Amino acid sequence: MNGRLDTLQAAVLMAKLEGFDAELARRDAIADAYDAGLEGHVVTPARVPHAQSAWAVYAVLTENEAERAALQDRLKARGVPSAIYYPRPLHLQPAYQGSHDGTPLPVAEDLACRILALPIHPELTDAEVARVIAAVRG
Repeated sequence: MNGRLDTLQAAVLMAKLEGFDAELARRDAIADAYDAGLEGHVVTPARVPHAQSAWAVYAVLTENEAERAALQDRLKARGVPSAIYYPRPLHLQPAYQGSHDGTPLPVAEDLACRILALPIHPELTDAEVARVIAAVRG
């Protein structure tokens, strides 16, 4: 694999970098809106003081696996995409079979059953963010 950029790739990336701060600010604003609008309905991502997230993913936690399935169905019915990126924890992934000593990891297993990612990207409009919040709230 060649990790070097050609001139065209570099030009495209330079143009994208010009809007990077604005994209991060927009993602932050969306995360803030989700935090405020979803409080009491799902567990929102923890914020670390003096740190800024890029918000590549905005993942919430439901009470249990059945609630997550119901939420995902409700979102889908309302045209709101969602994703389960890791349906099982890493120690149960086939790629790691034989490398885990079998120690139970109940917290990882519990979280894998309850986590759901909501849409977050800088092109989301305020109306779309409100629609996501309304769909989660039911």
